[in-house]
Amino acid sequence: MRYVKQTRIIFAGLKLMTLAASILLAGCATAPAPVVPREISRQLPPAPDKLAMARPVPHLDTQCHFPWYGVAGCKGKDARAMLRLTVSDNLALRSQVSALPAWYEGVRKSYGAR
Repeated sequence: MRYVKQTRIIFAGLKLMTLAASILLAGCATAPAPVVPREISRQLPPAPDKLAMARPVPHLDTQCHFPWYGVAGCKGKDARAMLRLTVSDNLALRSQVSALPAWYEGVRKSYGAR
C-alpha cells in the first residue's frame, strides 16, 4: 500500500514537471513572423542574336541526315561528305556559343554595379 502511494506521487510529480517543461519550451519554439521578400525588378540585357535561333541538323540529301549512324537513308552514302557536314556544323555551333561568355559577363557586371 505504501509502495503504491509513493508511485502515484512520483508519477504526479513527473506529470507536473513534464507539463512545466512543455510550457517553457513551447514559448521558446515560436517562429518569428514570415518575411515576405520584396519584389525585385530586373532589367536583363537582350540575349545575343546568335543564340536566339537553333540551327537545323545537317542533311546530306532528303533521306540522309545527322546522326548518320542508324539512319536508313545514309547507308552506302559518301562518308567524307558526311564528315565535312559534321565539321562545318560543329564550327557554326562553336561560333554561336562564342558570344555567350561575354553576354554573361555583362550581366554579372551590371548586377555587381547595383
